[in-house]
Amino acid sequence: MHNYIEELNLKTNLRKSSSVILISFMLGVAISSIPYVKSSIDNINNERRVILEKNLKIKEIEEICKGDGSSYSKFYDLGFPETALAEFNNCMDINMGGS
Repeated sequence: MHNYIEELNLKTNLRKSSSVILISFMLGVAISSIPYVKSSIDNINNERRVILEKNLKIKEIEEICKGDGSSYSKFYDLGFPETALAEFNNCMDINMGGS
């Protein structure tokens, strides 16, 4: 009866195919990490979108508080910049806290 393990010569074949085994392992790691990378990218994009929406909301409120007919513009036009700034801050606090 033949000894098939000796015929396979595992040590020689393992040395010859070590690069194939390493490449296969790295490919498996890369494929299995795809869902994690995708969810990380989605989370980053969602955070950016939330920050952008907050910044747009703040700019809209600033335009409302500094717009024509606002207390800020009236006091600023009359020459009271400190009072105008206080009114602007008050307007921003009211509009940011209320929504």
